[in-house]
Amino acid sequence: MITVWNATSRAEQKNLSEAIVEFLYVGLEHESSDVRRRIREATHIASRAASENAESPMVVASLLYLPCQMLARGEYSAEMWSGDSLLESGTHDWLLDHFGAEIAEVIRLQPHAFRYLSSVVPGYFQRLEADVQKLVFREGGMLSPDEQFAFANSRYFANAMRLSRWIDKRAERWMESHEVDFFAYFIEAAVNK
Repeated sequence: MITVWNATSRAEQKNLSEAIVEFLYVGLEHESSDVRRRIREATHIASRAASENAESPMVVASLLYLPCQMLARGEYSAEMWSGDSLLESGTHDWLLDHFGAEIAEVIRLQPHAFRYLSSVVPGYFQRLEADVQKLVFREGGMLSPDEQFAFANSRYFANAMRLSRWIDKRAERWMESHEVDFFAYFIEAAVNK
């Protein structure tokens, strides 16, 4: 019975991995240039993580950060998610169900990470792209000292900061980006077993 369950589990992991890879490939050919850009940026961010030998969950969090809401809904959209939409759309639940808290929470914390960095790093906010600046304000603006302390002591703080650093560096277009199917192994390794 255990052998059958393990074989089924591996098949489910592979099916999810293939479905995500296919969704991202189709998105790279989408009619909307914003959708195409988001998916290209997702591969840039994940390629950065992979180039630094990040563990599978962090590579997957990097890959799914931008398109997670599209994947959970099963439809393409150029709209950037917010903390509220991540929860209200069921995206956070989808991430938890398929990948666990190690990935879901690191993604969910990104708006807080941008708020934290904007609060503690001089000039950081001014360097952010306009859509990320809007996200910082939508999510509550700069963090108070108490909020900074609470965030810096949260369980997923270090990994949220790593992902934020990779997101910040996505603009470095000189870096080669891997093809989407390169990430299939990482997805399979990170799927909840």
